[in-house]
Amino acid sequence: MSCSAIEHHCKKWGSITPVNSLLTTPSYQVTGHEVTLNLLRKEQGFGFRIKRGNDSANKILITTIVRHSSAHRDGRLQPGDELVAVNNVPVNQKTHEDVVALIRKAGQNGQVSLMITTPTMKHGGGSVMLWG
Repeated sequence: MSCSAIEHHCKKWGSITPVNSLLTTPSYQVTGHEVTLNLLRKEQGFGFRIKRGNDSANKILITTIVRHSSAHRDGRLQPGDELVAVNNVPVNQKTHEDVVALIRKAGQNGQVSLMITTPTMKHGGGSVMLWG
């Protein structure tokens, strides 16, 4: 990309974040798209499972969506989504057990508000949601 093309890109799209690649193919950067959703508890629960991620950020990730559950019917929650907050309580510093307890407590009230980050792949000036 020439300097003038980069300047035009910066004016139109904002700053450029270089992504290093050993390959000569286009580079991609994964970022997040934040979504808040509300689920009603059904007989089988809210209909999703979580686990602590293995990466250094130690995120809480959605691993499974149960068929015909509230989460499945809503359609926005997907495996790979990061759980950011439960009923406006941030979960980034909580243990897996603490997060499960927050979700169970919400279940007693019959509904839960989840803030999630859905992975988004960025390439050039555009972006594509990977899971939604």
